[in-house]
Amino acid sequence: MSEKFLCPKCKTKVPFKETFNFKKNHITKCSNCGAELTPKNVKSWNFGFFIGFIGVVIPAYTILHLYKSFLLAVFVGIVTGAIAILGIAYYTYLTTEFKEID
Repeated sequence: MSEKFLCPKCKTKVPFKETFNFKKNHITKCSNCGAELTPKNVKSWNFGFFIGFIGVVIPAYTILHLYKSFLLAVFVGIVTGAIAILGIAYYTYLTTEFKEID
């Protein structure tokens, strides 16, 4: 059984929305047992911002260049950027392990 995104004490899943709150020294509480949890290996969101930026700029610029439509380019940029950011959050969700604070 995978130990990813679970409370190490009671094995309850930590909510997906916690992926958007990660920062240095991040602490969350288990909704089931109340244990204070912190990620074992904090992943940097720097690569996520880069991928999100590339996910917006390249598709939007391509659409703007090919179709000469600013509104279509903005729409495509927003959609592809959202997909990129959600993909990074999902990757974080699948790969993060928590430990209980002593």
